[in-house]
Amino acid sequence: MDTREVLFLALTRPALTWGVPFEALALNILFCFCAGMELSGPTIWRSPMMFWAAAYPIHLGLQRLTSWDYHWFRTVRLWALALRTNELDPLPTLRARSARGVATSA
Repeated sequence: MDTREVLFLALTRPALTWGVPFEALALNILFCFCAGMELSGPTIWRSPMMFWAAAYPIHLGLQRLTSWDYHWFRTVRLWALALRTNELDPLPTLRARSARGVATSA
């Protein structure tokens, strides 16, 4: 592999923490912590520790998504931003059949 390709990959890859984009890790921890606090019950299966332990399998799934595409969380975040605000065109749902059918955000 050419050193220029390695440098380009290193400069364009997002910051990863434990193999997951930092924003996705923070969202995972926040979601599991809040679910453990709000949905806890008196039984062992509804204890907060079970919800907090669910963060590990979710993290493994996030690692798998990151191994396929480093920028998957950024893509999802921009897609959600485009749906909420009408500043950007949302991601196309169908594949374009010609160059004229390709949507742009410019």
